[in-house]
Formats: sequence, C-alpha cells, structure tokens
Amino acid sequence: MSLIRQNLTVSERLGWQVMDTVDVPGAVYLDHAATTPMVPAALAAMTEQLRVVGNASSLHRAGRTARRVVEESRETIAQALHARPSEVVFTSGGTEADNLAVKGLFWSRRAADPRRVRILASAVEHHAVQHTLRYLEKFGFEVVELPVDRYGRVDPDALRDLLLGAWRSAAASKRRGPADRALPARGKAKPK
Repeated sequence: MSLIRQNLTVSERLGWQVMDTVDVPGAVYLDHAATTPMVPAALAAMTEQLRVVGNASSLHRAGRTARRVVEESRETIAQALHARPSEVVFTSGGTEADNLAVKGLFWSRRAADPRRVRILASAVEHHAVQHTLRYLEKFGFEVVELPVDRYGRVDPDALRDLLLGAWRSAAASKRRGPADRALPARGKAKPK
C-alpha cells in the first residue's frame, strides 16, 4: 500500500483532513497551530468576497456594501456562538488575536482595579502569548507560570494552591485594613 493511501486510510478513521500541501499532495496536515485548513463552505464564501472590491471603512457605495458584508458576517458568527456581535472581533491572524485578547483583558481589569496585576499562564503557552506576557511585565504585571503535565495540561493542584493562596491573602488583608490589601507577589508556581 502506498504511503499516500496509508495516510488516507488512517486519516479517514481518525477524521483528519487529507489535503494537498505545498510539497506533498494528499498529506495529512497536523500543524494547526500554524494554520488550519478552511472547510469548503468557508473557502467558497471567502473566495466569493475576494472577487468584490470595496474598503469597509470607505463612505462610497462599494465601501458601504463591504461594511454591510462584514457586519452581517459578524452577526452570523455571533449568533452561532451565542454571543453579541460586539463580542466578535476580526483580526488578521493568531498573533494579533493573542495580543488583543491578553492585553485587552488585563488593561481593562487593571483599569477597574489597579491591584489586579497577577496573570496566570501555562508553561506551554504559544510564543505569541509568552511575548505579550513579557511585555506586560514591563508595566508592573506579575506573570505566574503554571506547571503542566506530560500532556501539556495545567497541574490542577498547583492552580488550586495558587488560587487558594491568593484568596487567603485577600481575606487576611480585609482584616488588616484597606491600606494593606494588595496581594503579595508569588513568582513561579511550584509543581507537585
């Protein structure tokens, strides 16, 4: 049996998508961290829109038409996710999305409560997330790296210990008074 036929058989059994890559036709593509193959319906919809010109930020007719397509797409995606359209944000890719999510969340939390400076992240975050976290440390955020097991899953005991420690510190600070309520820095969580 040829290698390509073996790939087809295994992939069919596991539900993997067989596709043509740049250098290997009929390959089983598994690097979804880099890019994910588009399902045919999404590819068809995108191809249809790529044939139409119009800047969605422009005020002319083509721009307004493009804006309508973007907003209708946002509404469709929001409905499928049981979200509000304002919660659907389009980005150019994963790195931009990681930056927007991590920075946006922590800047908004810090604005609401300046004492909220601790960020918990797994030890196996994508480099785009890790770089964003290192950037936020320059602004006084404390990044706590949570250990993972051999499968890359966060150690639940380490997470529980860290959260209970923060909760106990917060409870103790309420007894001390408002001037002493900032949580102490803890650094890197220790695996069990």
